[in-house]
Amino acid sequence: MPQLTNLQRQDRIRRRIDELEQGEEVAARDIENLLTTEEQEQLAAAWEQQRRLRKLKKPAELADYEELNRQASVLIGRCRQTAKAEHAQEAVMLRLQTKCQAAILKAHQAIVEQLRDNEQLAAWLDRTVEQELTTVELLDGGAETQAENLLLLETLYEQLPILVSSRSTERRVSVEERFGWRTLREVRLDLLRATLEKLTKSSVEDILAQQRGSEVRAARVYMAAWAKAKTEGKNADSAGNIALRRSGFKRFDGQDRLGASKRDREVRLMEEAILARAEAAMTEEEREQLELLREHEEAVEKQRRGKRL
Repeated sequence: MPQLTNLQRQDRIRRRIDELEQGEEVAARDIENLLTTEEQEQLAAAWEQQRRLRKLKKPAELADYEELNRQASVLIGRCRQTAKAEHAQEAVMLRLQTKCQAAILKAHQAIVEQLRDNEQLAAWLDRTVEQELTTVELLDGGAETQAENLLLLETLYEQLPILVSSRSTERRVSVEERFGWRTLREVRLDLLRATLEKLTKSSVEDILAQQRGSEVRAARVYMAAWAKAKTEGKNADSAGNIALRRSGFKRFDGQDRLGASKRDREVRLMEEAILARAEAAMTEEEREQLELLREHEEAVEKQRRGKRL
């Protein structure tokens, strides 16, 4: 495969990024061909890390807490169902709610003790664990009182963490989010975006370097012509600008008066050369008069620009 330029690589990488973002299938070789050997190794290492993350297993010591949490969840569910029953006995409901509260407190105490022994277990929990839970006072009464009891129990249960590996719909953080799981498509996108950013930055630096080099070369062309004209008693500024145009550079005085066509450029260069020869043939007095005229024209131009501002 022929060597791609920096800009060609950027263009093709942008196309691959668009395809991946749109969910299209992109062959591995179509991506690898755009990467350097080092970047290919980075891609392989990033995906290998993801494969290792997927092999992580929840700590065995969390099994007991997970069971206690499940029991508390089941009791909460029973409390909800009982509250909906039309002929539910208040005494039965209160006993069930009391049992539910005890299960929640038991599960909470278990996870607090486990975290005290091993803080790293917290990575497997979907929320921060409070050190203490406030016991709520469950009251005996009618439907309204039982509804208030249930609300207090649900608030209490929400403080129990759920394992990130759980399939519970009440889980706040997934195992993928917690441990940074990424698909192969996402890994490829990350690397391609980073590569594109690096190439873009490199292009800007290359352009700036070329610009600086061009400015240095232009300055040398100008100064060589300027010094030569000055030695010969000619118009140094005009000679310098003519030399710049002949070498393909812009005039230093900012007056880019060349036309767009090749013929216009050639005609303009001829005119400037004729003017330069004419000035060279002037007497000292005529040249002095010309310089005074130019100074006057510059003063008028500055005054005109000042009025516009």
